[in-house]
Amino acid sequence: MPSTALLYNYFKMLKLLISAILLFLTIVCNAQGGWNIGYLKVDSINKNHIGKIVRIDFKSKNAWISTDGQRDIRSYVGTKDTGTIKIDTTLLILVERREMYVDHGGYSEQYLECINCKQEFVFIYDAVILSTDNQAIMFQFNIDTKRTNQPVIREARNVRIDRNELDGVMYKL
Repeated sequence: MPSTALLYNYFKMLKLLISAILLFLTIVCNAQGGWNIGYLKVDSINKNHIGKIVRIDFKSKNAWISTDGQRDIRSYVGTKDTGTIKIDTTLLILVERREMYVDHGGYSEQYLECINCKQEFVFIYDAVILSTDNQAIMFQFNIDTKRTNQPVIREARNVRIDRNELDGVMYKL
């Protein structure tokens, strides 16, 4: 049977070893949040952006503006704005669904959802910039429609949005 002094030294060394491992893990495993979202203000979108895959950011009616008049990325994508688009004769009211956290935000977690669509769920994730002029931007929307007990239907539709209805667009970094 081991002596009490031997057991005491064993547990003391074990405690020291565990402390050293925890200290090492604390130093090595320092994680930081991240963003994979880029942002283009509506005034900066031009012909060079044609073909770019983006997500829509409707004009914010209550955006936070700093004392120097500048807006932070969170002021653009941190609010749930609504906007409307017309596809053929149907007017869709869309609300922005944003998932922003204290230290990170992901492009895949930003989308639009139709709030006046009856009997179905309609989501718009990506849009491609097709053309642009001083008044409006033409997008090709990828629209996902889900009806109860049916698979998701994806269709591409071209939609023109006036620049004064947008704050800008997000793109994946």
